[in-house]
Amino acid sequence: MKTPTNNSVITGVQSLGWAFIALIEGVILYGWVVVEGLVEPEVISGSTGLFLYGIVNAICCFFIVFYCPRSVWFVPFIINTFLIALTFWEPHFWNTSLWVPVCSGWALCIVSSIAGALAGDKTTISPHRLERIGFIVTHYFPRTISFISHQKGTTDRSL
Repeated sequence: MKTPTNNSVITGVQSLGWAFIALIEGVILYGWVVVEGLVEPEVISGSTGLFLYGIVNAICCFFIVFYCPRSVWFVPFIINTFLIALTFWEPHFWNTSLWVPVCSGWALCIVSSIAGALAGDKTTISPHRLERIGFIVTHYFPRTISFISHQKGTTDRSL
């Protein structure tokens, strides 16, 4: 029998793995966008690539943290490792215009992680919550329940 601590450790390790996969995927995406931008500079620039990278990071952070809300403490940092390293590699990072998409990507990632954690907490279903949902559905949508129960071949209106 699994204990809740084992389950939370397993989901934490899974979200850690997904964060590293998202990091690698984002670096590949950024490299592809920058290489395409270098081939045709008027189409896309490095700043646009960094902005797209930030959006992809934010989406990944939302879904990973939605799956395991406790991972809100480490997933944004792991996914943004490339951007954090970029700030140290570039000697004049804060003097150029690169800081705008990077900082907006960080902010978007943190906000989406918090939103994912809040949305993920609400998906935890307890028996009391199921009873409450069943009451709301049968009270406000009785025709839908009767239609579903007729589809099953029963006439019972309770869930």
